[in-house]
Amino acid sequence: MVVKGHTCRTCNATCCRIFITYFPRLTIRKDIKNVCEDLTDDGLCSRQNTDKPEHCKKFWCYGKLWKQKETQMEEMIKIRNNKIEEAINEVEGSYNYAQHIQETFLPEDLYIRECFPDSFVLFKPKDIVSGDFYFFSKQEHLIIFAAVDCTGHGIPGALLSTLGYGILDQAVNEIKLTDPSHILHHLYSKIHRYLRNDSEGTGISDDMDIILCVLDARTNILKYAGVKNPLYHVIKGELIEHQSQNFLEECSEEGECLFRSEGIQLSTGDTIYLCSDGYSDQFGGKHHKKYQGARLKHFLLNLQDCSMSEQSDRLYKEIEQWREENNEDQTDDILVIGIRI
Repeated sequence: MVVKGHTCRTCNATCCRIFITYFPRLTIRKDIKNVCEDLTDDGLCSRQNTDKPEHCKKFWCYGKLWKQKETQMEEMIKIRNNKIEEAINEVEGSYNYAQHIQETFLPEDLYIRECFPDSFVLFKPKDIVSGDFYFFSKQEHLIIFAAVDCTGHGIPGALLSTLGYGILDQAVNEIKLTDPSHILHHLYSKIHRYLRNDSEGTGISDDMDIILCVLDARTNILKYAGVKNPLYHVIKGELIEHQSQNFLEECSEEGECLFRSEGIQLSTGDTIYLCSDGYSDQFGGKHHKKYQGARLKHFLLNLQDCSMSEQSDRLYKEIEQWREENNEDQTDDILVIGIRI
């Protein structure tokens, strides 16, 4: 940095004040040097009244050295910035390709419409990829569908979701399991084996929350089983919450299935909702609080006069306004499935 307006103590000429910064190891030392404005290219003062031109030449050398160091520092900063930019682009490219992989195995909108013509899936990852995932499969007159929330979000959550989706697909589409409790037993026993989460406490303890349903399209009887995630059922203007009655401690690959399924009779016009806890856990509002499940249930009840596509739009706008009211970032993946019978 150069500051003009200083007077050379040797030749009384107007000088520049030069701040030369040294970087020996991790310490920083700053020296203030004075250099005459009227120095020639050789570092000699062009004024005739000075009797000590070598004084000016000495500090001219300091100024020249400082400019060289400044150029070197700028070049180093430029190189490092380029490396940082390359690293960021590489990470973004990996995330985007991971998103492409996840979108490839998740059910397409057209297939979901074939299963349930009047439905929606609100899916909003916190990061580019998600730890939440949804599952739909049609087996003759049975429609099997689920909302799953894996531990974490981003890349770790997406790895678990990829593993979980593959096991769920195997249970339904290859082994042909149709009872929700048996499907859950297969899912959790395999997940625990792959992650080496055994009774000795070794391996990884990460898991997933789920609500899984099997609808008989001939009778409208819905069987469901879950872990932590609830099932919301709206009938004749009333919302009924069906809590999951299963616990992971009841699952063992070697032992018998201890998960339980429940059944409810649905009627034409009923609406059901499956969701992860991501929507209700979003922070926002004036007082930096979670949205909460009670507020979500009340909002869902007020949407019953809307079409399912309009419900999806309004749910999205509601949570965005909730977050933006206090400038909050999204804290978790969001997944809400709505189906009208």
